[in-house]
Amino acid sequence: MHNIGRLKRTGSPCLTNTNGTLLTREVIDELVECGFDELWVTTMAGTAEGYARTHPGTAPQTFERLKSCLRYLRERKTARKRKAPLVNLVTIVIGANIRKMKEFADLALEVCADRVTFRPFKDIRGPGLATLLPSPEDATALKAELKEIGRYLDSRGIPHNVSNFLMTFSRRFDTRAM
Repeated sequence: MHNIGRLKRTGSPCLTNTNGTLLTREVIDELVECGFDELWVTTMAGTAEGYARTHPGTAPQTFERLKSCLRYLRERKTARKRKAPLVNLVTIVIGANIRKMKEFADLALEVCADRVTFRPFKDIRGPGLATLLPSPEDATALKAELKEIGRYLDSRGIPHNVSNFLMTFSRRFDTRAM
């Protein structure tokens, strides 16, 4: 963590992608104190049940601990009168969570996320990955649900990428051109 402080003192922006499971109160205190810019926290669920389904093998309390850490981060930022680090709550849309996006939006509201990002699952045509793809019916339902979720997040002042996601989302995210 001391290296991050040195980077911040040089004026360098600092951001990271994380699943948040290594966040602790001590780490959060340091991130707030040094002015860390942004955390992109990826979780594929908005509830403990969904977390267990989309993160096989994790301890049942992992989701609740993650939520607690994100709430603590908000508290520390408020207490220190800091805006950073910003929290971008990210979900990767897969078959197992596709009908649970409202729960994810509710989580963002509960932990006071600064932004919400929906990302399509990047199908690399791996035979074992096909099971993660949403069904055609789920993909159709998602498009309608996300429009509503976009309005929900807008009404609560949480920026999001719903419009962009809907322009690029299809059941099978084609990566051949990448």
